[in-house]
Amino acid sequence: MDTVTNDADKTTVVSRRQRFNTAGVVCAVAGAAILIFGLVALARADLDGTFNEPIFQVAGFNHTQTLAFIEVILGVMLLVAGMTSNLSGMRVLGALTVIGALVALIEPGILGGNLELEGGYVMIVLLLGAAALIAAAVLPTIERNSSRVSTHHEADRNQHVA
Repeated sequence: MDTVTNDADKTTVVSRRQRFNTAGVVCAVAGAAILIFGLVALARADLDGTFNEPIFQVAGFNHTQTLAFIEVILGVMLLVAGMTSNLSGMRVLGALTVIGALVALIEPGILGGNLELEGGYVMIVLLLGAAALIAAAVLPTIERNSSRVSTHHEADRNQHVA
């Protein structure tokens, strides 16, 4: 922002605001973890078969193509919410992840058993969703403001040119 004080002087104020959202980091890490599971699962999947067969292992947990697609979509959404520091998005996606994981714990045969969910894996997803939700609710956003003011005198400028 430029402010002219008189005809001979020119004052320039440069302000910078830096924000660091700690909740965004937690949410992005949770999203990246789920996304990695999904991408590894898709790499191992036989995309010519049905969505619930074959069943294959990722990090010791059963997976199907359907589960892999859900993981990729959820992981990308959490990652984007974390990277954009969208607290509302982090809260909603964290809550949906927790709710989905709780439903899967109560009813492991959800979607007719097409997901092949195991309790240990569901607990991991539950913890990642809870971490994103809690982080978005309680972790602070660190903000730092700085300003620099400089005044340029027309007389000084003319001496440097001559």
